[in-house]
Amino acid sequence: MKKLKYRYTLSICTLLLNIILMPAYAAIEQELSLKGDNYQIPAILTLPDFKSLKPFPVVIMLHGTASNKNEVGNLFKRLAEKLAKQNVASIRFDFAGSGASSVDYKVYNLENAVNDVVNVHQFIQQQKRLEHKSIHLLGFSQGGLIAQLAAVNETLPVASMVTWSSVTGNGIGSFQPFFTQYEQEAINNGFAEINYPWLDKPLNFSHQWFEQIRNNTSLTQMAMYQGRLLAIAGDADKTVPWQNSLSLIKGAKQAQTSLYLIKNANHIFKVLADNSAELNNDQSLAEELLAITAHYFIDQTKQ
Repeated sequence: MKKLKYRYTLSICTLLLNIILMPAYAAIEQELSLKGDNYQIPAILTLPDFKSLKPFPVVIMLHGTASNKNEVGNLFKRLAEKLAKQNVASIRFDFAGSGASSVDYKVYNLENAVNDVVNVHQFIQQQKRLEHKSIHLLGFSQGGLIAQLAAVNETLPVASMVTWSSVTGNGIGSFQPFFTQYEQEAINNGFAEINYPWLDKPLNFSHQWFEQIRNNTSLTQMAMYQGRLLAIAGDADKTVPWQNSLSLIKGAKQAQTSLYLIKNANHIFKVLADNSAELNNDQSLAEELLAITAHYFIDQTKQ
């Protein structure tokens, strides 16, 4: 089942024709260590490999829980390459305590995550070859929640955003299992130690993270967002059901919104084989996700 606004279906068809006619550029990657508030932010800047007379539009990619800047199945890296080939730059980075970050995960919370986005934008402002007057956000799962909070941050000129399997809603919402199992530990110890089978060590979720989630009003705040929004979800997602994305679309009352459902896709769009850390031999759902996202951002950067 796919739900897609008619006007977006038309724009995708038009964009596909434009992409066929556009030259494809190679992508170049630069590893960065950006200045955060109290820690360095490991990041990768991906650029089209050609000299442009105009600054490149930029997509900032926000990863989900227990992941990293490349995301599961290298989805962010793959998207960055697709965007660069169509003249769009991107920056993906590790939140505090994730990936190559040198600080403990206890530092991670909603407020600090949004500050990371602000600091990444400050880096963009210093680069003549990057467009900084308007930016574009991509958020995956909890990264989608951070994207929502960043989109209504007055210091960030967010023109458009895409969410994948996004957490949506005020308060605890989709995090209820976390709260049921781990909140008391966080209250007692200042943090809760949570293991993920694909990580070498547990993540320490701070009591502050639990408190900020409980007090979160992102859905109410999204009513103020006046940019453009595409929410993508899998109709078989049991981790964060697709109805979260529908709630986001309904909540963004002043935005230009679209919802896209990918049939039979789970939370990670079946990029990995079932019950495995290996790539799925069938990448069709992941490629559908990447194609729709790339097309949307390319379209938005022409606005």
